Amino acid sequence: MVAGGSVTSADGKLTLEVPAGALSSDVTFTITSATTPATGDGMGTTATTFQVDATIGFYYEADVVDISGQLIDAIERCYPAPTA
Repeated sequence: MVAGGSVTSADGKLTLEVPAGALSSDVTFTITSATTPATGDGMGTTATTFQVDATIGFYYEADVVDISGQLIDAIERCYPAPTA
C-alpha cells in the first residue's frame, strides 16, 4: 500500500484508508471478523509506522452496541500519544 489504498471488512462496517506516502514499503492489511472479543490489543503483533495519518472508519448501531468510549481507550492503549 505504498501508493495508498483502502481495505473494508466483509460486512462493510470497518474501513482502513491509507493515503499515498504513508508507508515506506508495501504492507498488506486485512480485516477479519472475530466471534469472540480479542485479547491484548487485537491489532496483531506487527508494528506499522505511518509517515502520514491513516483513517479508520467504523459503523455501529448505538442502540445495539454501547461502546461508551471503550474504542477510544483501546486505540489510545495501542497507539499512545508521543511524549515531548
